[in-house]
Amino acid sequence: MRAWRSLLVVCLAGCAAATDTGLGGTSMSGVSSAAGAMGSPEASAQARPRPTDPLSFREWPTGLWWAQTDDRGHVVVLTSWGTSCRACVEALPQLEAIAKQFASRGVHVYAINIEPDGTRFPALLRSLPSYPAILVDPGGERLAVVLGMSSIPTTWVLTQNGKVTWVQEGWDSNIAAELSSRLSGLLGGGT
Repeated sequence: MRAWRSLLVVCLAGCAAATDTGLGGTSMSGVSSAAGAMGSPEASAQARPRPTDPLSFREWPTGLWWAQTDDRGHVVVLTSWGTSCRACVEALPQLEAIAKQFASRGVHVYAINIEPDGTRFPALLRSLPSYPAILVDPGGERLAVVLGMSSIPTTWVLTQNGKVTWVQEGWDSNIAAELSSRLSGLLGGGT
């Protein structure tokens, strides 16, 4: 099992300023439904059928399925993102740092890309110094339905039993510090 995972979501629309949520975000009003696949050869790879878990996504680049139930017993951080969202892209290396900080304590971090065209984000990821494990939710439909996502970036912290304990829209260094603090508190102290 992996020491940590990250969840990134990529958005269709460009990054618009968020009024109350950190460094900005993108509204989901312009995002189309997720009818297509990831748009890459990896999308056809299936080690198992799609999980029945409402929170299940394809992992990038393997195309294998990840489900929330795979991480029962672990604190999970999920963050939605898109290539056109500046705050989302800035969050990725910071999320990876948080993933490394808390890996030994069983925290798994994922960035969930929500763009319907799965060919857009791999080149961007190659230009970054680091990023967390990537999951794909084309169009962001599953995140919108299951977790109520209305903009990107949005970050959720799920407890060991899968309950959402914290939600934050937007991203900046203050939100990164707050996430780290929330994880420390949830895990009972220091890192």
